[in-house]
Amino acid sequence: MKANARFSDGFEVIRLRSMRHGKTEHEEIVWIDDSTKKYIQNNKIKFQRLLESLDNETSRLALLADLVDEFLDKKIESKKKDFKSDIEAINE
Repeated sequence: MKANARFSDGFEVIRLRSMRHGKTEHEEIVWIDDSTKKYIQNNKIKFQRLLESLDNETSRLALLADLVDEFLDKKIESKKKDFKSDIEAINE
């Protein structure tokens, strides 16, 4: 799910949300300023072409949904590992 807001200060805020049956819901707030937008522009165009190469909208949405869910899941797992390492370091 994507909620998008544009602010007059030259940045956008996008909310990414992933809910998969039997798994934890994930959510991430992304701030995109003008410099980030310029930085990602070339890859965004390549990614859009890749999406357009798929046969239909269902396939495109499936790819996006799977990528967002997997990305957010890996991010959460990484944070858990970092937290666990920090706790272990404190307990030593």
